[in-house]
Formats: sequence, C-alpha cells, structure tokens
Amino acid sequence: MTLTPITVELPVAIAERLREEAGRQKRPVRDLVRDLIVEHWNGLPTLPPDVEAELDAFPNLSDELLWLIARTALTDGEREELAALNEATGQLTDEQEQRRETLLDTYDRIMVRRAQAAVILQSRGYNLSNPSTL
Repeated sequence: MTLTPITVELPVAIAERLREEAGRQKRPVRDLVRDLIVEHWNGLPTLPPDVEAELDAFPNLSDELLWLIARTALTDGEREELAALNEATGQLTDEQEQRRETLLDTYDRIMVRRAQAAVILQSRGYNLSNPSTL
C-alpha cells in the first residue's frame, strides 16, 4: 500500500483521546488514525460509477435544483406497489420480483441523491434540522 501524508486539524479533546488510545496500544498516533480511517473506509459500500458521476456534479447545481432533488420521492403509486410487492415476498413471480428490484433500485438512488443534496444545502447554510423541510 502506497501512503500519502495528510494533515488534519482535530478538536483538542479528540486529539487527546487519540493520544491516550495510542498510548494504551503502545503505537504511534499516526498509525492508529490511519488504521481507523482505512478500517472505516473499507466498510463503506461503493456506489455504481454512474451514481458517483451524478453525485460529483451536485456541488455545481443551484440551491433551487438541490431543494427539488432533496424533496424527490417515489410516486404514491410506486410506494403502494412496492409495499404490496414487499408483503408478497416469497410468493412473487419472476416478473413481479424483477419489478420489486427495479422499484428498490429507484428508491435507493432517490435516497442517495436526497442525502447528497441535503449535505450540500446544509454546507451552504440552510438549516435542515426540521425533517418537515425535506
């Protein structure tokens, strides 16, 4: 594994906790931090390349467009259909199972887009602490 040094500023309390933990483990703080980041990062699921590319463009979008994305949802009909298909799991035809998978994929993609839009809107100063804003 090739390593690249990165400097990160941390709150004093967290830096102290890292030093204490590194002392308990009898290892350098930099090794502890590196291992924590690598362990966490490797546990994160990857997104399909088309979704990654789409999300990469989000910072360039207007606030208005990001709000639209953040409020996107399955249609009422799609939600009802997905609920019915989920209730019948195990009794579905191949066609119904394929439709269920398609709806689940659509739902997952909507949620990832919404989350990314919300993160960007929050970084632009919008208060998203009230769930009804979304």
